[in-house]
Amino acid sequence: FNLYTGTVSEIDKKDLTILGRIIAAAYHQKDLKIPVIYKPTDSLNLSHLTFAFEDNMWYVFPGHSAPVDSNTKSLMKGRALISNSDIVYLTAYIVWNNLFLENWMHMAPNSSGVTIQEVINLGNKIKSMMLTYNTSVVERNNYLKKERISKMIVVVSFENLSEEKDINNFCVIYKNNWGEVFVLRLNSKHKLAAFLKKNINQKSKVETYCYLQKSAKYYDKIIERTKKIISSSLGNGHGSSTNLFILGEHPIVYID
Repeated sequence: FNLYTGTVSEIDKKDLTILGRIIAAAYHQKDLKIPVIYKPTDSLNLSHLTFAFEDNMWYVFPGHSAPVDSNTKSLMKGRALISNSDIVYLTAYIVWNNLFLENWMHMAPNSSGVTIQEVINLGNKIKSMMLTYNTSVVERNNYLKKERISKMIVVVSFENLSEEKDINNFCVIYKNNWGEVFVLRLNSKHKLAAFLKKNINQKSKVETYCYLQKSAKYYDKIIERTKKIISSSLGNGHGSSTNLFILGEHPIVYID
C-alpha cells in the first residue's frame, strides 16, 4: 500500500509533510520548547494558580495557596503543577497552555524580588503577542517552510531589578512559524547578540518586543541599550536594510 502511487489520491507528499509537522510541533519535545498539556485538567482546580519560591526554585500550585508540610514547614513540592528555576519560563508555560487568568493568579510570601503584579504584567504581554496553543491559527503552508523565528520577546532582568545601567540578564521567549514557543535564558549581552545573529533571518519579518519592569531605575537607558544590541546584531552582516521601530515595550519590526 503506497500512499505516493495514487492509491489514496487525496493525500500527496505535501499533505503528508504538513500532517507530520503538525504532529511533530504538537508532540515532539525539543530543547527549550514549552510542552503542551494534553491530559484533562478539570479535576486539578486550575482556575486559581499560586506561585511559590523555595531553595532557588519556583513552583506553581493549583489553588489559592501553596501547600506547606506541617512538620517540615517546607513546600509540598509533589503537589506542584510545574516547577523551574526560571519564573519567566513558568509564566510562559501557563500562558501557552491557556491557564493564565490574571485575576486568579496568586503568590506565596517569599524572599525573591518578584511580585505577583509583575508576573501578571509579563503574562499579559506574552499572551497578547504569543497567544495560546492553537494549531488552527498556523497557516498550513508554514509547515512546508523551514523553521524560523517569527515573534520574540526579550525580557530584561526580570527577577533582579538592577540599580545599574549595564544589564546582563536576558530571557528570550520566541515563537516559530510552526507555532512552537521556546524560552532561552542568557547571562550576557554578547550571548544575546550571538543568539540573534545565528537564529534570526532578516529576510523575514520578525516582531520583537522588549520587556522591562517600569519601576527600573534606568528604564529608558536600559531599553535603549537593549535596542542597540538587537539592531546591531541584526543589522550587521546580513546585506540588507533594516527598518527599526522601538520604544519601551512597543514592537520592533524588521522588514527586508
